Amino acid sequence: MSFDHVHDAYLRWVRETFPEETALEQWAHFLEEVAELDADLSDAEEYADVMMLLCCVAKANGVDILDAFRAKFEVNRQREWVKTERGFRHK
Repeated sequence: MSFDHVHDAYLRWVRETFPEETALEQWAHFLEEVAELDADLSDAEEYADVMMLLCCVAKANGVDILDAFRAKFEVNRQREWVKTERGFRHK
């Protein structure tokens, strides 16, 4: 199953299961999940939680996350990258 298909199915499930959830509530939940991931970077389920909630927040704010990802990837491919003390960053 492609990520596009899973993404769309997940967003349909969210709309059906949590019809009254606001974008602000989704954002607050996203931040909680990021904190849980930060506490254990080896927990695959926390990565999934963060990813799922990011998709929800993006959708609630009118952003097609898949289109944005594709477009940003193209931008990043064109950038010049340099190694810094904090890792690689673009110029």
